[in-house]
This record gives sequence, C-alpha cells and structure tokens, in this order.
Amino acid sequence: ATEAFRHLVKWCRIARWTLPGSYFLMPALNPGVLATALWILCEASGERLWLGRGLLLGFWASRALAAFLQDRLAARLRLPWWEYATLVVIDLGYLLFWVCGLGRGLLWRGVRYRLRAGGVAEVVDAEGP
Repeated sequence: ATEAFRHLVKWCRIARWTLPGSYFLMPALNPGVLATALWILCEASGERLWLGRGLLLGFWASRALAAFLQDRLAARLRLPWWEYATLVVIDLGYLLFWVCGLGRGLLWRGVRYRLRAGGVAEVVDAEGP
C-alpha cells in the first residue's frame, strides 16, 4: 500500500511540474469535488439545501451506476455491490493525491530529484547501495 501511495504521489508531482496550469484546474473539473463543494456551500448557507443534497446524491448514484454498467456490460465482471459504494471515497480521496502533488521532491530508483517548472528534474542526491 505504501509503495502504491508513493507511486501515485510521484506521478502527481510530475504532472504538476510538467503541466502546472492543467494541474491547478483538475479539482475544478472533477464532478465529485464540485458536487461536494456545492453541498458544503448549501449546508453552510442554509439555502437551497435540496440543490446541494440532490446534486451530491445524484453524483454518487451516477458514479456507481456508470461503474456497475461498465463492469457488467463491457468487462463482464460481477463485483459485490459494496465495491461501488467505495468509489465515492476514492473519488474524494483524489484530493489527497492532488495536495501531495504540490511538492517538488521525488525518489525514483534510489535517486532523489527536485522538480522544476517545465518538468525539469534536478538530481539532489543518489542513495548508495
């Protein structure tokens, strides 16, 4: 699990320093983040609660249904129903990786790098054997 986490963080950092404009727009283009943000705003203001709640529930349902149909029709998989419910957590967990991608350093094959604008990687140090 730790290896997978580090791998995803590494790729987020590479994407951030290679395409910074696109990287900063990513949360604004994620429907799960947008639905959650609208729900939070509606709950905080106390206005149009139906809109925030409805959009959030609609997002959850459409996300789970799309994954279910893709699995059943395209991949011919029969996964347990609860796995589709975890997609909501996974989609919002994306924000954790997005924040981790703001860092500059990464370790790849025993070498530490510092990333710079344009995706340039500078060697900081190499670990010995």
